[in-house]
Amino acid sequence: MNFFITLLRWVSRVAGPRGLSPAEVRSILVVELTRLGDFLVVLPSIRALRLYYPNSSITVVIDARYKTFLMAIEPSVSILELDRDFPLFPFLGVMQKIRARHFDLACSMSPARRNAFLVLASGAPRKVGYLTTLNSLTPYLHSTPVQAFGCRASRHVVFGCESLAARPAKVLETLGIPSVVEGRILSLPEAPVRPNGGILESIGLTPESRFAAVHPFSGWEYRTWGSHKFEALSKLLVDRLGLRVVVLCSKEEEERLAVLREAFAGNPNVHFLPSANLLDTARVIDASTVFVGNDSGPLHLAAMLEVPSVGLFGPASPELTGPRSSNLITVYKQVDCSPCDQKECVRPEHSCMALIEPEEVFLAVEQLVRSRTPARTVKNV
Repeated sequence: MNFFITLLRWVSRVAGPRGLSPAEVRSILVVELTRLGDFLVVLPSIRALRLYYPNSSITVVIDARYKTFLMAIEPSVSILELDRDFPLFPFLGVMQKIRARHFDLACSMSPARRNAFLVLASGAPRKVGYLTTLNSLTPYLHSTPVQAFGCRASRHVVFGCESLAARPAKVLETLGIPSVVEGRILSLPEAPVRPNGGILESIGLTPESRFAAVHPFSGWEYRTWGSHKFEALSKLLVDRLGLRVVVLCSKEEEERLAVLREAFAGNPNVHFLPSANLLDTARVIDASTVFVGNDSGPLHLAAMLEVPSVGLFGPASPELTGPRSSNLITVYKQVDCSPCDQKECVRPEHSCMALIEPEEVFLAVEQLVRSRTPARTVKNV
């Protein structure tokens, strides 16, 4: 794919500069085919594009797992989805659909090769974003320019070694669009009334229940705290704070729940909710008293919903990959190899995540719970 990206970049350079005013841009393509956290931090930029180009249609290319969620929170955008493994023929099918729509502007929102390839091959006369190839497990540790082909960039912008949230904002900066969006970042539509109750009722809770939502996994094993640590924390939350615990995960992560399911078999205070529906997961997090999770997408989701949260960090610092939230407490164990860009952990016996103890995470949760204002009323969850 690198060869084709290089070729497409050369072809794109030939195009003459075009304007970027709302009168000249009537259809926009936004591509973000990476993990949940990367997708979530792009949402404010989609809203900013919609405000700056109010008469333009916006199409977003995303992982199919996020389609229902995006449809619910941004009903005005069109969606093209790909399955998580991005097999060749569906990928080429999406590319064909993109080219048939004749977009005026195409944007690659993060330095992933799939993003760059689809934008460069889109046929759009204006292409802006991360359009170079970058083979790295940790692209946030590298300087990556935001480039513009077929239009004049508002200014020269480079992303590198800074907050993940700044990455899509820098694409807007290149376009000359203010990225600041006032108000709550994420608002969920009210859930439909179901005859047998909502998602919480399905596991024996109600929207008024006091519970901690816990996500014990991550997309990278070295960012994962470990099931036995979450087991110890859950016992502390139940015994010392009187909270119930809801363990959240995606369907793909469900088989990894075995250790926790065995530990809490028959315990009425610990519930498990694997789900293929990101919108259901978001509603459960939104109804929770507090959220606890590794450095991963659900932590960003909790922060966007303004839910008091505790984030667990090790391979990367909270300043690089953590969400921005006044309701967030981070527990971060910085060791000499952090931030990490290793394919194999260089200290497997004493990894950064293993240095985090359940008691200190519990104290962070307790601080948030004790200081929290009365819980919001959440309907039809």
